Amino acid sequence: MNEETIRTLHAHFKAADTDNANVIVLKVADARTQANELATPLKDETSTSIHRAKLKFPLDHLVATLDTPLVAIMDGPVGNDQLGLTMNAPIRIATENSIVSIGPGVYGSLPDPGLSFFLARLPDGSRVGKYLALTGKKLRGMELVLSGFASHYIPADRLEALTERICSSKTSDLRALNLTIDEFAAAAPPKSMWNAWSLNESLRLPFERCFNHTSYQAIRKALETEKSEWATVSLDRMRNLDGVSGHIIVEAITRAKELDIASSYQMAYRITHGLSMHANKVLSSESLSDKDLRTLYFDPEEAVHLALDNAKTYNSYVHRTVTGLPSEEDVRKVVSGETSTSGAFAMTAEEILEWFADHWGSFMNNEILAPLTQIPENAGGARYMEYIKDPAETGRSRHRRKEIWAVRQRVEGILETRCERIGDGEKFLRWKPST
Repeated sequence: MNEETIRTLHAHFKAADTDNANVIVLKVADARTQANELATPLKDETSTSIHRAKLKFPLDHLVATLDTPLVAIMDGPVGNDQLGLTMNAPIRIATENSIVSIGPGVYGSLPDPGLSFFLARLPDGSRVGKYLALTGKKLRGMELVLSGFASHYIPADRLEALTERICSSKTSDLRALNLTIDEFAAAAPPKSMWNAWSLNESLRLPFERCFNHTSYQAIRKALETEKSEWATVSLDRMRNLDGVSGHIIVEAITRAKELDIASSYQMAYRITHGLSMHANKVLSSESLSDKDLRTLYFDPEEAVHLALDNAKTYNSYVHRTVTGLPSEEDVRKVVSGETSTSGAFAMTAEEILEWFADHWGSFMNNEILAPLTQIPENAGGARYMEYIKDPAETGRSRHRRKEIWAVRQRVEGILETRCERIGDGEKFLRWKPST
């Protein structure tokens, strides 16, 4: 993506984000694109990385804070530049042709630093983000849904009809758009597919032992201690990183968990600035001290500031409970009675599934999953809630016309692996304590 393309996209998005458009559709890949383009560094030969970051990060931030719903369609290989545009969109569609790999880009062997905010908030935790960024593991098709990179899976032969339907939409209400897209979705991934995903029961504890660490050295040491085929493969993939990239990736994702999105892009710019200014400073993974990491790339002594188009920001995605799938933490809160509506008594599996059927797909507070009646100010998404009444509700009850795509299967998979049965007849569920 060269400078001219970045400037053109910036102008198009600013012009499109008005009351005249109900939805914006972005197609970021083509099924005819060759898969090996994923490994091709997207270099802009006419400008430095600092100059390029001054253009690209404000574009990504603008897209992340649009007031108009954005539907990003990934029908083919998606590189780092495209990921920066799509990952903060409320609706992200994968097809059987989708391929995502967080690999090297314009920053050498370091993935786009601007992805840190998204990677820190994947449904199965930031450990997944660190794993994918450090290993460059490719995700294909339905794996984008399983990992949280995509919100929907639509067969490619339905995209034309879907796009026509979306573009003719008379509303910008995100809940209504989500229900429309669900009509075109393929069969939801079954519980068995969720349990066979990379974080299945056999790998869960080793995965947590290794990638829950907040330093690159600790992650490598933990993988070396595991002495398993999975750990060996992960270490082999991480050897493609240069001396400092692994440290920067882990530190950036760790910090991004506590940052709002605007601050996350400021951090990404400081990282890019540091990499450019200290390009001739040769540091190995072993010789890089914590002080070097902070002062060279994260907390430089000189002021480094990125000019953004607007002051919009947020700490969590307001669209997450509408278009995304529940995280482990969401399910834990419902099982443990920590939400505003799940009650203080132990629940059966069916009661928990019904809670998600009745509530998921609506706007909710991220802390206690309480209903939201308006979109937070100055956070983007101002047009997401056009209707006062939830479009998924009928009559006076909260019973939905149909359940939101894949939610039941996702929750079933989490309950099976993370809960234990208690009480008479072992009907009720309790969250397993951490080990």
